[in-house]
Amino acid sequence: MVKMCESLVEPKFVAAFIVFIRLLNSREKDAVDELLKMLEEDLNKIMSNTDKDLFEGFLKVIWERVVLPQFHRHIDTKPIKIKNYYDILQESFREVSGFFEAEMLVRGHIITQNQEYKKLLFILENLTIPLEELLFRYFVEEMVQQAQQDTDLGFLNFTAFLTQQNDKTLVRVTVISCSGLPLMDTIGTCDALVKATLQPRHTTHFSHIKILKTKPVYNDLDPVFNHEFTFSFYCDLDELQDGACLHFTVWDKDKFSKDDFIGEVLLSLTDIPYDNPHEFKKPLVLPDLNNLSYDAIRHRGPYEKSAEKFVKDRSAVLNDSDGGDYVRKRGSALQMFQELTERLTGASSPANARRGANGVVEN
Repeated sequence: MVKMCESLVEPKFVAAFIVFIRLLNSREKDAVDELLKMLEEDLNKIMSNTDKDLFEGFLKVIWERVVLPQFHRHIDTKPIKIKNYYDILQESFREVSGFFEAEMLVRGHIITQNQEYKKLLFILENLTIPLEELLFRYFVEEMVQQAQQDTDLGFLNFTAFLTQQNDKTLVRVTVISCSGLPLMDTIGTCDALVKATLQPRHTTHFSHIKILKTKPVYNDLDPVFNHEFTFSFYCDLDELQDGACLHFTVWDKDKFSKDDFIGEVLLSLTDIPYDNPHEFKKPLVLPDLNNLSYDAIRHRGPYEKSAEKFVKDRSAVLNDSDGGDYVRKRGSALQMFQELTERLTGASSPANARRGANGVVEN
């Protein structure tokens, strides 16, 4: 009975949202009031013709299958000509949510505790704050998430310190080495290089910052670089928002196609000492593919150049992470292939011939 009624009622509520967006496109100030009026009229008709339990089921279905998907859809299809579109959409979502919450709370449903509701509201809120604030927030969230990871992608060893030079803050970095990198090549081991920069680059103080890189070290799972970088920006550290960080990415160099991403390290600038170099050994980790702040930045990409540039830069890493398992699966498969080859031929690769059982370099 409920399923049959759903098929009859659901199109009416979708139609109400079509009218709502049409009114927004016409810049009607009362668009959300008109939407609420249509929803209320339809719900009153349903309530007068159904019992309490059936009506409760209708409310839940309409909320989950019409309201949430429709707002998601209109986040993804922003009309360019509407100024402050996301502010209007956020206000509308809050009002529609309040309307349904009042109806459903009586029946024991608290929609504001629903994960989809929280996710949608989070995205809408992030779409309406200044972009720079959102970019810094993204890296705060990434550092928190990455600190909780337990990976087997190897380590990055480097030194870093801050120093003042007139009105500039300098970040001096020496990339020393990597250790315990995964196998990345069918023939050989790993041809690693390290890229370094400050993040978020597409903001006022870091807009001039470049991505610098070491030379690749071929056929080595423990490459030594000893490469120095210096970055500078024209403000004191305490003028920056939380999230300002030193960003390393480690790649496997490929001569015939694009380089393969291995892992990254984010280090908050507030964790770097002044004047005296400090040595760090940080595990390589993978980016969070489910970061909601990134979703909000991506939605702003077509309409804000800095967001578009950030997404382009970051997608090079995110796309190559392949769900977070790419490197580990590839490394594991290549290691199995190499071990099998060694058993069949009785030979070992030059890189592995130098390694003992514990991975220590031997003579």
